[in-house]
Amino acid sequence: MAISPLISTRIRAAVPAVCFLCMAALAACALVEPPTAELAAARTAISDAEAAGAAQRAPAELASARDKLIEAEWRSRRGHNDQAQFLAEQALADARLATMKARAAVADSALSAIRQRPVEAPSGAPTQ
Repeated sequence: MAISPLISTRIRAAVPAVCFLCMAALAACALVEPPTAELAAARTAISDAEAAGAAQRAPAELASARDKLIEAEWRSRRGHNDQAQFLAEQALADARLATMKARAAVADSALSAIRQRPVEAPSGAPTQ
């Protein structure tokens, strides 16, 4: 039994579309694992930032980290794990930045305090 040229042409035209649909279905089935490690790392980094005094010394960065973590957790609960992972990584970076800014502010304050102290000559040293 021979296939008519019209049907043969339609089948050849449909093959790429069927292949595309199959690949899309397979891609949708490829699940991204929940970003539990990234979420945990972001939570730890936020706690470290709070302990370093970021609430007072780097409030914008700390707030950004908290907001992104909340959004990452929300997206993870809804199965949007790729977006959740991206946001958790951003939250981690923001929290680390907040920690570093807070520590730098403490160091700057300590340096200013040292610079404001009067310099005393060691005992027994000649005075000029």
